[in-house]
Amino acid sequence: FPVTISQAVDDIERGWKELKGLGVQIPQQMGDRLFGQITKLKTAEGLRDMLAMFDRYNKFFKVTAMLTPGFIVRNAYTAAFNDFVYGCTIQDVEQAIKFTAVYHKRGLRAALDSVPAEERKLFEDSMKAVFASGAGQTREITTQPLNGIDNRLIRSKPVKMWAKYNDDAETGARLAMALRAMRNGKTIDQAYADIALYHFDYGDLSKLDEVAKNFVPFWTFASRNIPLQMMNQVVRPSMYRAYDSVRRNAPVDESMILPSWLAERGPIGLGK
Repeated sequence: FPVTISQAVDDIERGWKELKGLGVQIPQQMGDRLFGQITKLKTAEGLRDMLAMFDRYNKFFKVTAMLTPGFIVRNAYTAAFNDFVYGCTIQDVEQAIKFTAVYHKRGLRAALDSVPAEERKLFEDSMKAVFASGAGQTREITTQPLNGIDNRLIRSKPVKMWAKYNDDAETGARLAMALRAMRNGKTIDQAYADIALYHFDYGDLSKLDEVAKNFVPFWTFASRNIPLQMMNQVVRPSMYRAYDSVRRNAPVDESMILPSWLAERGPIGLGK
C-alpha cells in the first residue's frame, strides 16, 4: 500500500510539472504551497497525515451515508434477498419483523411475551443465535471512534433515529434466518454460523480488514458479500433466476431518464 501511495504522489508531481511545461500559469503562492505539500507527502510524517485524513473522511462519509433513506432500503432489500436465498419463508420474515418491533420498543422480555407460548423457546434460542452472530453494520458505524464535530454528529438525534431504523432492519433479517435454521432442526451454534455467513459479523475483522476499512467505505460488507453472492449463484441458483426474470419482465419505463451507470444495471421498474 505505501508503494502505491508513493507512486500516486510521483504521478501528481509529474502531472503538475507537465502542466507547467505546457505554459499553464500557476500563481506563485499556489505553486509554492502545492509543491510543498507534494514534497511533504514523500515523508513519513506526510504519509501519516494523509492516512489520518482518509480515515477521518471515510468515517464521516459512512455516518452521513447512513442518514439517507436509500441506505436503509438497500440494506433491507439485500438482507431480505439473502434470507430468501437461504430458504426463509414469508412467515419467518413477518414473525421476525413483528418481534423486532416489540423488542426495540419494549425490550426482550416484552417481545418474548408477545409470541405464542408454544413458540417462546424457539424465539429464545433464535435470539441467542442472533446475539452470538456479532455486531451488525449499524453498530460498526455508530461505535467507531471519532473526534470533535464528527463525534457530535454521530451522537445527534437524526443519526440515532436512522441508526435505530437500520438496526431494526438488520436484527429482523438475522432473526428471520435464525427462525428458519431452528425450524430446520439446526442447533443454536449452527444457526449462528449461518447468520454470520449471510449477514456477516462486523466485529470479526482480520488485520487486512482493519487496514482496508480505513480507506474503502463499507469494506467489510463488500469484501464478504461479493464472495457470498458468487457462491450462492452456484449453490442456490433458483433465486437468482427468479430475480433475473422479474428484472426482464418489469423494466423501468422508457420515458424515465436514467444515468448510464444505473441503466446498465438493469433496474426493476415499480410502475408509473
